[in-house]
Amino acid sequence: MSDNKKPFFFILSVLLIICYTIFEKNSYHKEIIDNKKTVIGKVTEYQFSEYDYLLTYEYEVNEVKYKNVISTSFFKCKDGIRGCVGKAFNVSYSSINPKKSDINLEEYNKFKD
Repeated sequence: MSDNKKPFFFILSVLLIICYTIFEKNSYHKEIIDNKKTVIGKVTEYQFSEYDYLLTYEYEVNEVKYKNVISTSFFKCKDGIRGCVGKAFNVSYSSINPKKSDINLEEYNKFKD
């Protein structure tokens, strides 16, 4: 392969990865929206990772406990608790696959990535 084609294939590969990631994220959220059920969940952990903060929440569906993680930027609840650990929020999940979920952090949703 000639040297002038390498950048083209690299850029094409990066674009394909980005498109696939966007498609997967939209597909994940579409399944939740199309088959939406809601329960109360609880934020259980909030920790810094290499580039962002990871918020872990737990919820229960039909006596089965689930855990999910989302990335956020740094935030505190009004009472000063980092990441609202210990606080309860609505969790929407797919009735087809309850492992797929999204936590509604209400006024703190703006910090979700």
